[in-house]
Amino acid sequence: MRKIIVFLMFIVFGLSLTACEENELAIQKSVAKIAIEAYLPLLDQNTLLVYDWDTLESIVEEAQDNIDSALDKAGVDSVFATAKTALDALILNEETNNTIKADFLEEYGYELVARYYGRYNDAFVFFIIDSNETEEPSSKIISIEGYEFSYNTLWTMLAWKDGVFYNLEETTVFDDEILTQTNVETIHNIHTNWN
Repeated sequence: MRKIIVFLMFIVFGLSLTACEENELAIQKSVAKIAIEAYLPLLDQNTLLVYDWDTLESIVEEAQDNIDSALDKAGVDSVFATAKTALDALILNEETNNTIKADFLEEYGYELVARYYGRYNDAFVFFIIDSNETEEPSSKIISIEGYEFSYNTLWTMLAWKDGVFYNLEETTVFDDEILTQTNVETIHNIHTNWN
C-alpha cells in the first residue's frame, strides 16, 4: 500500500511540476511577444527618415507566430534573438541617426529626408528623393549590380559608412567592398516592395 501511495504522490508531484513548467513557458512566450513588438521604433514625427514599416511589422508578426510554436525556453530565446537581429538591421539608433544627418548636412548642404533601407556590413543605405532638383521632375531608372531600380522622380541611393557617403551608382561602393551583390538584392527587394 505504501508503494502505491508513494507512486501516486510521485505522479501528482510530476504532473504539478509539468504544469508549473508549462505555465512558466506560457509566461515567457507572452513576455517575448510583447518585448519584440516593443522593440520597434516609436513613430517619431520629428524624424526625417522613413522606415519600411511593412517589413518591420512582418518580422514582428513572424516572430510572434514562431514564439507561439516554440516548444521550450531555448526555442523562445532563439526566435527572439533572430527577430531582434533582423530588426536591428532595419532600425537606426538615435546616435547613429544624428551622426548621419549631421554628416549629410555638412556634405550636401541640406537636411537628409530619406527612406532608410537598412544596415549592411555596417553601411547604412538610404533612398533620397532629390528635393533640390531644378529641372522638371522625371522618372529615373538605373541598374545597380544587375538589379533595376526606378522611381518617378529624380533620386539618389547612398550608403554611409564611417563618416563617408557612397553613391550606389558608382562602383567604388562595391570595389571597396562596402556593399555586396547580395546586399543589393536585399535592397532591391525592399525598394520594389516599398514602391
